[in-house]
Amino acid sequence: MLKPVLLVTVALAVAGLAAQGQEQAMDHSGHTMPMIHAAPEASPQAARDVPADRITLTSRVEGPDGGPAVAGGEARIVVTLTDRETGAPVTNRQIYGWMELVRNAQVTAEISCRSRARLLARGNVTAKADVDLNSYKLLMLNADRAVSVVNPHVDFTITNMEKVIPLPAAPFDWRMSGDGSTVFVTLPTLDLAVAIDTLDLTVVRLVDMGGGARPATVTALGGNRAAVELAGTGAVAIIDAGSEASSRPVAVGPAPLIMAADMATGRVFAAAADGHVVAVDTARMAVTADTTLSALSAMLWLPGPGRLAIGSAQDPVLRLFDPVTLAETDSIPLSAPVTALALDPQSGLVLALDRAGSRISVIDAEAGRVIATGPVADTPVEIGFSHAYAYVRGLGGDTFTALELEELRDGKLTPIAIQDAAAPKRPTDDPAAVRARLIAPAGHGALIANPAERVAYDYMEGMNVPMGTVPIYGTAVTGMLAIDRGFRETQPGTYEARAIITSAGPYELVMALDRPDLVVCQPASVDPGAAGDKTNPGPSVTAALTDPAEGGRQQTFTWRLADPASGAPVLGVTDLRILAYSPSGVWQKRTVARETADGIYSATFSFPKGGRYGLAISSVSRRLGPTDAAPSYVTIRPSPDDAFQEESLP
Repeated sequence: MLKPVLLVTVALAVAGLAAQGQEQAMDHSGHTMPMIHAAPEASPQAARDVPADRITLTSRVEGPDGGPAVAGGEARIVVTLTDRETGAPVTNRQIYGWMELVRNAQVTAEISCRSRARLLARGNVTAKADVDLNSYKLLMLNADRAVSVVNPHVDFTITNMEKVIPLPAAPFDWRMSGDGSTVFVTLPTLDLAVAIDTLDLTVVRLVDMGGGARPATVTALGGNRAAVELAGTGAVAIIDAGSEASSRPVAVGPAPLIMAADMATGRVFAAAADGHVVAVDTARMAVTADTTLSALSAMLWLPGPGRLAIGSAQDPVLRLFDPVTLAETDSIPLSAPVTALALDPQSGLVLALDRAGSRISVIDAEAGRVIATGPVADTPVEIGFSHAYAYVRGLGGDTFTALELEELRDGKLTPIAIQDAAAPKRPTDDPAAVRARLIAPAGHGALIANPAERVAYDYMEGMNVPMGTVPIYGTAVTGMLAIDRGFRETQPGTYEARAIITSAGPYELVMALDRPDLVVCQPASVDPGAAGDKTNPGPSVTAALTDPAEGGRQQTFTWRLADPASGAPVLGVTDLRILAYSPSGVWQKRTVARETADGIYSATFSFPKGGRYGLAISSVSRRLGPTDAAPSYVTIRPSPDDAFQEESLP
C-alpha cells in the first residue's frame, strides 16, 4: 500500500515561474452523472493564443455585497482578463493567487513580483502567504450521517480529517451549486435537504421539501440553486441556499427520475421511469414541453449545439432533442447502448459509457458522429475531468482509466490503466455503488476513492501510477467532492475566488497565469471590522475525562459547555455529537452526548482495543465544529484479547 501523501501541485502547474526571462509586469503599475466544474460557455478559440503582452489584468478585493472587504468577514477576489487589442475576454485560463499583508513597504518593493510568486508557489513554510487562494478541501459523504472534511495538504499526525459536519439523517445524494458557493445534500427519510457553505464548511440551511417528498438525486443549476428529484411524489422542485422551503413541485412521473439542466437558461429536463420526459421552466415552475420515450438510461445538456442528449439502455443510439419543443432533431448511431453520459467542458465532446461491454464512445454531437471508441475500466459507471484528462471509474478490476483529452479531441483513444485497488474488486449491481460519485478532480489531477480500502488514490496528470493515497475514514463513503478554493471563471474573462481574510491592512495580490506565462502583482486593502464576522459563535468547551478503562469496556466522558462571554453553563444542546477515532483513522464511532446536569454533557464509548484515541465534538445548532475546540486525547489500557480484536477491526 502506498503511503498517505499528497503533494502540492501548484508549483508544477506554474513551473514557468522558475524560467529565466523578462518580467511580464511591474509591481503596482496597474499592474450528468459526473461532477463537472466547467468554465462558462465561450468559443474554444476565444483569446486562445493571446500573448502575455496583450493581456490586461485587473483585480479587486471586495465584500460579498460589493462593498469594501472587512477583516474577519468573507471577501471576493475578482480578476478580469482582456485582450487589449480586441477588447475580447481572455477565457479558459487557470489563475493562481496569493495575498500577502504588506508589513514593510520597502521590503515588499525590493522583491520582484515574479520572485514572490516563485517563492509562494513552492509552498515553503518560510514563504507562506497570508491568504492562499489555491488550496482545496476534500468532502466525504458518509452513509452514517456525516460529511467529513479532509485537508489533503496537511498531516495532523493522527488524521487528515479537519472537521466533521454531522447530518440529522442518512444522505442520498449531493451536488455543488453552479456558483460553487453551496453543497446541497438530500435526506429522504426526513424530507429535507441540507445546504452547506463551501467557504466556512458549516450547515447554513435546512430546506423543507414537503411531507412525503423523499428528496433523492440533485442536479446543479446556476447561482446557488439546484433541482431535486422528489422520489416520493415523482416530481421535481428547486432549492436555493437562501430559502428554508423548496419551490412548488412539478409532476413528472414515477421515480426514479433522470435529470439534466441548462445552467444558462435555468431550464430543467426530467425523465420518469415510464419514459415521460418534460422540460421545466424553473422561473415559472411550469412544464413547457413533454414527450415519451422508451428505455432511457442517461440525459445530458449540450451547451454547444443547444440540444438535450438522451441515451438508451436498449438501443445503440444517442438522440438529440430541441429544448423548447422536445422534438427529436438528430440521432447518432453507436456501437452499444448507453449507461452514462458526460461532457468534456472544454471541447464539448460527449463521452458515452457501455457498462456491459466496459467500453467508451467519444461523440462529436455537432458533427453527428462517433470519433473514437475503446476499452476502459471494468464495468464503468462514472466519468470525471481534470484540466487535461478524463477519468473513468469501474466497479470491477483494480484500475481506473485515464484518457488524455487532447488525444480524444483528435479522435485518438489511448486508455491508461492506473491502480486504484490493492486487489481486484468484484463488480456489483448495488444501486448505491453505481450511484456513488468517487472521482474528485483536484488541480492538475484527480483523487479516486476506494471505500473498501478506506483510501483515495491521488493521481497527477501524466503519471502512470498514483502519487500516493489520502485516507477517507470508513467504508460508508458514497461520495467525494473537492472544494476548490481557487479562481473559477464565472463569466467569460471574469474569474472569482472566495476567502475569509482575518487581518486588516494593505495587501499585495500576487497572481500567475498558466498560459501564457504571466505574473502580475497589484495592491489591495482590507478594512478593519468587527472581529469574528465569520467566526464560530458557539460556546467554549472544556473536557473533563474519567479515568481510562481497559480496552473493550465502556467508558464515559463528560464535557462542560460554557458561554464564551459570561462563563455561564449552556443548557439544552441536543445535537452535541462526539466523534471517537483511532490514530490511524481505521476505527471511528459517533454518538450524541446527553445533558446530565446544567451544562454538563456525557457520552459513552466501547473501544476495540488498547491505545490512544481522539475525541472531537461538534454541534450544528451552536455552529461548533470539531476544529473549533481543541480535540481531546485519551489512552485506553490494553487488555489480553487485543491481539484477537486487531483482526476484527472494521
